[in-house]
Amino acid sequence: MRKLSYMLLTAFAFITMASCSDSEIDSWQSKYVWFTDTLVNFSNMQQPDVAEGGTLVAAIPLTVAADVSDKDRIVNVEVMGQPKDSRTKFEVQNPVKIRAGRFVDTMYVNVVNSKHLDQVYDSITFRVLPSEDFEPGLFAYQKTTLCLHNGYNRPDWWDTRGEMYMGYFTQLKMEIFVKVMGNTDDPRTESYWSGSDLALQYCIFMLNDYVKQNDIRYPDDDPNAPGQQPMFDFWSY
Repeated sequence: MRKLSYMLLTAFAFITMASCSDSEIDSWQSKYVWFTDTLVNFSNMQQPDVAEGGTLVAAIPLTVAADVSDKDRIVNVEVMGQPKDSRTKFEVQNPVKIRAGRFVDTMYVNVVNSKHLDQVYDSITFRVLPSEDFEPGLFAYQKTTLCLHNGYNRPDWWDTRGEMYMGYFTQLKMEIFVKVMGNTDDPRTESYWSGSDLALQYCIFMLNDYVKQNDIRYPDDDPNAPGQQPMFDFWSY
């Protein structure tokens, strides 16, 4: 991520310098700030010890095109997209700032750990505004969306092809995976899916055996596999 930030910084500097006069080149360096990511996924699974009704803290990274400063600098941020569900409660930790000596920092958002997020996906969108210290930077990164759901985020490795081996991704299957494997790490030996991958086949056996031994089943009101045992198998629930 640091390498990407440097690349973005360099590209932004080049474009800006090409469009500015010599007298303006010195001034742009202390002006621009943007969000590092346009989407930030957040779940209470990232802070599992927070009880219902407690406060979860989501971190949203920021990047500046600037020399480091010996003072804290303020970033103005507005909420441009409120949660769709009125039960979703949040508060931005203000002031949002780039601390002295840094050109990357973090905006923090307090989110109430609410039961409704077990079933509902919600989101909050933020936008960078001008401040005394900064102007909004890279256009595509002036906005970011905080995506909320009280469950496991689908791992990148469990992609469409992975469904041929692990079946469809569900929260219950991810919960079983973590209990059996101890983490959410990629179970493959290599970065591709293969039926000859012994580590992968052993993982699948362990997962299905755990389901069988503990008679784990989806709830009766599950829309996809009511009352059925989850299966780690070819495009299955």
